[in-house]
Parts: sequence; C-alpha cells; structure tokens
Amino acid sequence: MTGKQRAFVNAYIAGGMTNATEAYRRAYPNSKASAAVQGQEAQRLLKHPVISLMIEDCRVKAEAEREKIAARYVVTKERISHALSLMAFSDPRDFYKWQDGGDVTLKPSADLTDEQAGAVQAVSSAVTKYGRSLKVELADRRGALMDLAKLHGHIVEKKDVRVIQSLEDLSEAELLALAGQVPAAVPDATTKH
Repeated sequence: MTGKQRAFVNAYIAGGMTNATEAYRRAYPNSKASAAVQGQEAQRLLKHPVISLMIEDCRVKAEAEREKIAARYVVTKERISHALSLMAFSDPRDFYKWQDGGDVTLKPSADLTDEQAGAVQAVSSAVTKYGRSLKVELADRRGALMDLAKLHGHIVEKKDVRVIQSLEDLSEAELLALAGQVPAAVPDATTKH
C-alpha cells in the first residue's frame, strides 16, 4: 500500500466513511482531475483488496464500539433493579469506621468497589474554624427498598376507580359538566332572606 493510499484510507475513516470523493481529494490534493474522475478514482480505491479489508475492519470495530456505548445507556428492569439494590443493601461499615471514643474515619474513594460507589449519593467537603470536614451521604435505603418492592410487584399502589356503566351512575352536576353547562348555584341553607 502506498502512502497516498494510506492517506486515502485515513481520510475516509476520519470523515465517517461516508464521502470517498472528499477522502480522495484530501489524499491527492494536487490532483487536476475533474470531480467526476476523482469520484471514479475514489470508488476504484474502495474496491482495492487491501483497502476494502482495512475499511471493513474499521467498520466492524466502529459498530462494536457503538453497540458497547449504546449498551451503557440502555435502561432495563434488571439495570434499575441492580442500581436500586446497590442503594438498598449498602452497608455503612463499607464506608466508615467508628470507635467507641467517637473517632470516625472514612474509607478512601479509590478503595471503594463499583458496587459500593453506587450507593454514594453525595460527597461534600467544608473548611470551618475547627478544621476540614468531609461528608459522605449514602442513598436513601428505605426509599430504594420501596422502589425495589414496587418494581417487582411486592407493593401495589391502590387507586380509586369508579366504574360508570350508564348515565344513571352520574350525578346531576357530572351530567351538566359533560354537557358543557355549569350547574346553577344552589342556595346555602344558612343564608337568611
């Protein structure tokens, strides 16, 4: 493969593998050929056995990378359940050590596993006149447990549902509202005339 052919492949890949003619122009900037001839030459290069294999290999790798990135953002019941489980079943002893005398030490963030880090909701640092303080907030365990229970059908929220089978099931005010009319004001029994 020549240096110009390599430059063509690089330009074609860098351009998103969509415009072979533009890749040809970049690889052969001194070409005096017409745009049509440049397009034909670009197509001829794409059919070159070594070039076509290189480009196909790049396409396969790019597609695999796209799928890998897309999989990172797919929301499934299993992923939600896993994330909620990290929060619901976290153990504070994985993050802090405390002694009878009141001394508390934090585990360095670099020592946390991905699962442990999934339970951390916030970290903040402050400097006061007494020194520096570091606050680590773990996710709401009770909330995560409730969300898990709902997700898996262990808790079902009740909703009041009224079944209306005929117009007789509606009040006069509801019938008037459906008809687009506002019911007349009913006099208050406590009003004196």
